[in-house]
Amino acid sequence: MRCRGPQYGALRVMPELPERLMPAPRILIIDDNEDDVLLAAAQVRRAVGDARFRRVDTAAAFSSALAEQPWDLVLCDHNMPSFDSAAALAIAKAAGMPSPFFVYSGEFSRGQAADAMANGAQGVLEKRDTSALVSLIARVAAATTP
Repeated sequence: MRCRGPQYGALRVMPELPERLMPAPRILIIDDNEDDVLLAAAQVRRAVGDARFRRVDTAAAFSSALAEQPWDLVLCDHNMPSFDSAAALAIAKAAGMPSPFFVYSGEFSRGQAADAMANGAQGVLEKRDTSALVSLIARVAAATTP
């Protein structure tokens, strides 16, 4: 492919990067169940290829993860013994986190979903709805490519 400009003449445009060289989306998952995270990560990798995952399960670990690097997506379980999605949303807001925040839970009422959205969550996903998760990650991966 060539581009022309009066002051530059003919320029060669670099081809698009192969998929393997594109940055993998960075996904932070707040969940106390490591098995759930491993299952979600495996499903996502099968469907969209590479993605980087990190699991945290406390307010302190979440705050630390936000300070360490930017994240392309945050998924948060709602029901955890010592931490929940409402507390995580409050921390994300206080940190000025620009990443999309989705509640990802097995048990979540419509009222809780409405409250989460009112408090800044971009959406709610059921853990058993793997197709919605894969679709969300695919959109995030597409948005992170240059």
